[in-house]
Amino acid sequence: MAAERLVKHRPLLRAAAPGGKISPNLAGKVAAALALAAQSAFADSNTTLAHEYLDKAADVYNHADLEHTGDLFTVYPKTYYPEKSWADDLEFAATEMAVAAQQLGDSRAGEWKGSAAGWARAYLDSTDKMPLGIGDVSALAHYDLLTLLNGSSLNGVSPANLTDDLRRQLDQGVTRANADPFRAGSVYTDFDAVPTTFGLIATARLYSRATGDHSYDVFATQQRGWVLGANSWGTSFVIGAGQVFPHCPVHAVANLSGSLTGTGIILRGAGVNGPNSVAKPAQAFALLPSADQRRRSPRPGSGPGDRPSFPTCGRAPRGVATALPDCFMCPRCPGVRPT
Repeated sequence: MAAERLVKHRPLLRAAAPGGKISPNLAGKVAAALALAAQSAFADSNTTLAHEYLDKAADVYNHADLEHTGDLFTVYPKTYYPEKSWADDLEFAATEMAVAAQQLGDSRAGEWKGSAAGWARAYLDSTDKMPLGIGDVSALAHYDLLTLLNGSSLNGVSPANLTDDLRRQLDQGVTRANADPFRAGSVYTDFDAVPTTFGLIATARLYSRATGDHSYDVFATQQRGWVLGANSWGTSFVIGAGQVFPHCPVHAVANLSGSLTGTGIILRGAGVNGPNSVAKPAQAFALLPSADQRRRSPRPGSGPGDRPSFPTCGRAPRGVATALPDCFMCPRCPGVRPT
């Protein structure tokens, strides 16, 4: 199968048996995405499509396993993208469904608004709270729920509760940045430093829009600088942004059909995972199947495909698989060069 076909026709993986309950984090994210699609269709004056998307969102939302215990379903293997919280996902879904329903005059709007506030309360009372990123979408949910609440309280949640939590997420980043010479607000020895940094930038924007308080604008600018090259590696973490950026992300389609040199066909605009401690990539790679059948990035001074390699430098230990959709920018990598 041509790699280009995989870009246009992404494979579907079954989340549950037909009609069965779905891991609540996954159900929430998918329902939210469908509800946002309904809002987009409404903005394009296509109310028929908007109603269709909203009904699909409601169907997925209603299949969320609200009695879920144990590991949440994210990807295989689960330890690659572990996730603990799902109240934020259901808050996000119910919020966006309520927004779409209000636009379309759907009678379910009030019910979903109440559910969104209830899930927000559950999230605020939980111990599994993080900044906006791959594993936490509460900031997105809070912002639109503030619009729905319109200054009022509902189901134990007030606008102040939501803005306080947005500030909590930003303050965590500010504390880290103040102790870092490059003002990094994320923990870059752990996974997902770059997505988390983008989350901090977005949260600062949402917070200023919601409150009129621009006190985090300087912090957001520092984070933007860090992710685009003002960091100790001297590289942008966005492919195609600037002169120095990752050339060979561990991304199946890009590696099968794209360039491995930073020129020509590249995964332009993709944000990579970011820097990690040297142990992190090995931990993740060890969980994956062999990459013997995959086209591999060449390591310096050798031909392509002689062994699995790290995304930018080809220095992974022998036998390590690299079928992950990220560049880890690990400390062992000597860095990329301008093209």
